[in-house]
Amino acid sequence: MTEETTSAMTAMDEFLATLTPQRLEQVILEQAAKQAPGERAGVDVSTIIMALLAGRDLGQGAERHRNYQRLRETIRAHVALLQGFRYVTSSD
Repeated sequence: MTEETTSAMTAMDEFLATLTPQRLEQVILEQAAKQAPGERAGVDVSTIIMALLAGRDLGQGAERHRNYQRLRETIRAHVALLQGFRYVTSSD
């Protein structure tokens, strides 16, 4: 692993450690409010991820993919803890 890869992993570890279900709920509700009224029942996970990252670097190549997957799985786990929310997997 390069120093850059280690740095990206460390940054993601720190980010995931600070992401709470309450923070996730806030981001989901903010993103839903930006959508058309008839489309607010669901928010795409990529939209949630982009909002959460707010310019943070996921790394490059395979590391980027791993960090994205880790973040997606953390979101799935946190959504399970939120009353009235559910994570729906796309069939695409």
